[in-house]
Amino acid sequence: NLKNRGSLTIWFSEEAIASWSSVIPSKMKRGRQQKYSDLAIETAHTLRLVYKKPLRQTEGFIASIVQLMKVNLDVPDHTTLSRRARTVKLSKSAPSSSGSNVVIVDSTGIKVFGEKEWMNLKHGTRLRKVWRKLHLAIDEDGEILSATLTTHDESDTSQVADLLSRIETQIDEFIGDSGGYDHKATYDAIEASEKTQGSPILVIIPPNLGFQKEQDSDSRHRKKNIKLLEDRGRAIWQKETDYDRRALAENTIYRYKTIIGNKLRSRSTANQNTEIQIGVKILNKMNGLCRPKAKKAA
Repeated sequence: NLKNRGSLTIWFSEEAIASWSSVIPSKMKRGRQQKYSDLAIETAHTLRLVYKKPLRQTEGFIASIVQLMKVNLDVPDHTTLSRRARTVKLSKSAPSSSGSNVVIVDSTGIKVFGEKEWMNLKHGTRLRKVWRKLHLAIDEDGEILSATLTTHDESDTSQVADLLSRIETQIDEFIGDSGGYDHKATYDAIEASEKTQGSPILVIIPPNLGFQKEQDSDSRHRKKNIKLLEDRGRAIWQKETDYDRRALAENTIYRYKTIIGNKLRSRSTANQNTEIQIGVKILNKMNGLCRPKAKKAA
């Protein structure tokens, strides 16, 4: 499976060829009409992220593939790829995992490619580098269920409601670390999800070390965790709740930065969001097709 990741196998199905060009609407709008469908734009950006190419090299890469395959398709230029990335509607992909009902959340920093580096080199200025924060919600199989992108000054708890609202399956357990998710906004988002799906969610979030004593306004989930920690201790609580599963989110973040990259190539916020969502789809696809299968030795 690991060797298959380096195999270059690209083909165009009959359905993809038929859907490559944009459908001309019955009522023409003012200005030039779209020539390429959302499928064509998404395909180009997918190949761009997989093979880590700039926009111009992506245009030439796809043109060479089309020429070698002798397929009669026009290739979108780099300007079109950049402009359409703001508004492209991405296709939905079927989940490749077993559909675990456990949701693990975490976040990480993603650098903006090339931002401020030229000014620092040319003029010797010392400006803080620009970066974004990627928020992920995964299941126990490493499948990314939802993802959001924010500026670095957004808190982790501010995205919990958005992450949960994008998950279509039922949620039975929610796991988050104490440093980022032991907050009222997190518990409010979980309780809202419980009302939406009509079933309770087991919340596994340890209170911070030296946490504030139980308050009347605290969520029932936080009160429950505080009581268990005080009665049994942190080590036993972690073992009984299998809290170490939270490390799966860190593994997913590592795979994202290794395969997709730790930098955003797009400059505008809309393009960066599209880049992140396509990167998530690529990682889920690789997780389903090319994930190493480990077996415990006797």
